[in-house]
Amino acid sequence: MKRPFLAAAVAGVLVIPFYSTALAQKVDADQAKSQAKKSGCLNCHDIDKKKVGPAFKDSAEKFKGKSAADLGASIKSKPVHNAALKQTGDKELKLVSEWILTLGK
Repeated sequence: MKRPFLAAAVAGVLVIPFYSTALAQKVDADQAKSQAKKSGCLNCHDIDKKKVGPAFKDSAEKFKGKSAADLGASIKSKPVHNAALKQTGDKELKLVSEWILTLGK
């Protein structure tokens, strides 16, 4: 009984990194950038240089190996993002977070 469970767990651990890489490659960068602009993210952030907030590429490096949900939770936890989040649903935040993560080196 334990062997099938163990095999499934091992398979899941091996598949997750490949799945997340494939997911990152499927992000529509133009749509995500448009959403970031619409939500007001680009008022304080730029892709590759610091403005009021960190560059998206720097955020991607900071969250390297983590999920879009982790990045989204970090964004939600900062009160400075409240105004932008009022204009952004969870689906849009996930799209922008996934895109940001693709910008890492």
